[in-house]
Amino acid sequence: MNSNQLIIFDTTLRDGEQSPGAAMTKEEKVRIARQLEKLGVNVIEAGFAAASPGDFEAVRAVAEVIKNSTVCSLARANENDIRRAGEAIKPAQKGRIHTFIATSPIHMENKLRMTPDQVLERAVQAVKWALEYTDDVEFSAEDAVRSEIDFLVKVFEAVIDAGAKTINAPDTVGYSSPALWGERRATLIKRGKNSGKVVWSTHCHNDLGMAVANSLAAVMGGARQVECTINGLGERAGNASLEEIVMSVKTRRDVFNLETTIDTTQIVATSKLVSTITGYPVQPNKAVVGANAFAHESGIHQDGVLKFRETYEIMRAEDVGWNANKLTLGKLSGRNAFRARLDELGIALSSEEALNAAFARFKELADKKSEIFDEDLHALVSDEFISSDAENFKLSYLHVCSQTGETPYATVAVLDNGSEKRAEAEGGGPVDASFKAIEKIINSGAELLLYSVNNITSGTDAQGEVTVRLSKGGRIVNGQGSDTDIVIASAKAYLNGLNKLYSKAERAHPQV
Repeated sequence: MNSNQLIIFDTTLRDGEQSPGAAMTKEEKVRIARQLEKLGVNVIEAGFAAASPGDFEAVRAVAEVIKNSTVCSLARANENDIRRAGEAIKPAQKGRIHTFIATSPIHMENKLRMTPDQVLERAVQAVKWALEYTDDVEFSAEDAVRSEIDFLVKVFEAVIDAGAKTINAPDTVGYSSPALWGERRATLIKRGKNSGKVVWSTHCHNDLGMAVANSLAAVMGGARQVECTINGLGERAGNASLEEIVMSVKTRRDVFNLETTIDTTQIVATSKLVSTITGYPVQPNKAVVGANAFAHESGIHQDGVLKFRETYEIMRAEDVGWNANKLTLGKLSGRNAFRARLDELGIALSSEEALNAAFARFKELADKKSEIFDEDLHALVSDEFISSDAENFKLSYLHVCSQTGETPYATVAVLDNGSEKRAEAEGGGPVDASFKAIEKIINSGAELLLYSVNNITSGTDAQGEVTVRLSKGGRIVNGQGSDTDIVIASAKAYLNGLNKLYSKAERAHPQV
């Protein structure tokens, strides 16, 4: 490989969907995979083929449509997992099997109940099984950060000799710190026999908030592949954020002297799509893709940026897909202008019907909101994606009353498979009352685990984006809704979550 290229390995579709409620359908995985390919990701880890029949079919579906990126499936170091992965990636033009086994004493003794010699033997055998399906085999030593360095070197030498092309040392539990992780990576590469024949990879979790820093330290130590996710999505506190890794390398080319194949202007569009499908909102102060990432509140900062942008901005908003929050369209704009603006933003709709529905929503929004920004268009189309899910329930009417000294109440009408049903309820506030009224109609018995509100743009007429997390019978789902009226957005989000709970569409990665 080119030693000046950093390979971007995206695991949003595998590790990312392990976030509570983020499980995706096969169609949703394919939609994200297409956008990841457009973004320029080198390797797409499409799932864990042996986890479920749904995940197998999702990996296979991604492998059938992706042409430019390598499609990868994760597999434990056992024969069944690897053969399922091999069958799933078979249609891919470029396919990879990513097999792993734990190498730390705590994992070998307490989880695997295997001796180090048994682990070494299994690792080698796993690589050999994988090579029956593809010559692109990646091996990961799970919990490498807490593994003994001598044993790691021994395992890595053995799997390289067996034919592995990529060697991944993951910080599975987010335990390391940048200086130590960079040093360990450099040591592994220096001590390992034939280490120059493989690509060294890093996969860091964010439990202590250092996933990106640790990943970049590993790159400084010689790693040339980074495993990451869009928006930092993933197990527990998440993974290293793709957008932060890529923009760090691009912005500090003087430090890293590396190139990626990423089209950075597609970053915001990809972030919005993943947020919409998984139901995980992006926090406003999130680096690169947060709503405030390029906002300047301080008068000193504003003055400096107006005089010379580089005084306080190290990246251009346009470089990652923002458009400086500029006014784009108005209520008199036509359908062709709307379509052209979506194309410029990298937003692809699946059909003419979807475009017409989104345009109708745009016209409704333009009547409510005097200024419409690019962020509004992203939210509007996201709402269209959400609504296009199988809708058993749809909000048709909402009236709330909230005043000082009085108990808030709500009247709600919901279309239940086309039949309108109404209910009233009181609550601690208008949102609580609305949710209780919806429950009177649907009687789902779902438990509300999370309620979150983000503003999409500035101003009192800004759209609000609401996320709810619901749990029922061991299933966890996320629902989203947006509107200039935050109570309506909340009702939409709640109903979206209920639609997912009642949907017959199979989630590829079952979460219980």
